[in-house]
Amino acid sequence: MARRKVLPSWNRYFDPVPDAAAATVRLLLGAVAGGLFHGQVSTALAAVAVGASAPTLLGQLGAARSVGELTELTEQKKPQ
Repeated sequence: MARRKVLPSWNRYFDPVPDAAAATVRLLLGAVAGGLFHGQVSTALAAVAVGASAPTLLGQLGAARSVGELTELTEQKKPQ
């Protein structure tokens, strides 16, 4: 009779403390991005997109070299 292979424990692949910390940071980044872009977000889908892409959006804002460049990044382009 063949011996059954022992499966690794769930804790080997899942660490709740760092995962909860990462989720909290992502939630806070989404809230900050939502606050910054609240004038440009008009639908629920857009709000979800801004929240999900918060780390990238805030990284681009943080990398802006001047106030003019920052304004250009956050200003909504109006169709002519």
